[in-house]
Amino acid sequence: MLIAAVFLLVRPWVDAPLNDDWQYARAAKLLAETGKLTIDTPIAPSIVVQSYLAAGLVKMVGFSHIALRLLTLCLAALGLACIERTLERVRVPIGLDLGAQSAPEIALAIIAEVLAVQRKATGMPIVEKVRRGLK
Repeated sequence: MLIAAVFLLVRPWVDAPLNDDWQYARAAKLLAETGKLTIDTPIAPSIVVQSYLAAGLVKMVGFSHIALRLLTLCLAALGLACIERTLERVRVPIGLDLGAQSAPEIALAIIAEVLAVQRKATGMPIVEKVRRGLK
């Protein structure tokens, strides 16, 4: 829903550069035309990979700010999906409840949880496992 609102607000279908699109668009266009990556703006080193992807798109559909913007939106969505999948695996706060107070004790609690997760252990006291008849 939010993405739809942003699309309506930004109107990415206008075939004109927005903000700093011209740096990326120019690099992609020159790469598609000459086969040589030319980044003549010292503040734009992050566009290298995206320029190679865009050059292929420019060769397929011709030069268009709309096509480049849609490619950017697709890459952004892919990046956000990757970040979301990574964050789903993050465990916060980390560490077993050992009543730790000092830095070494906190480190031990963290290492204990990491080991329990790696080994697929319960993390419960061994005496409790024995009482419950667990292995």
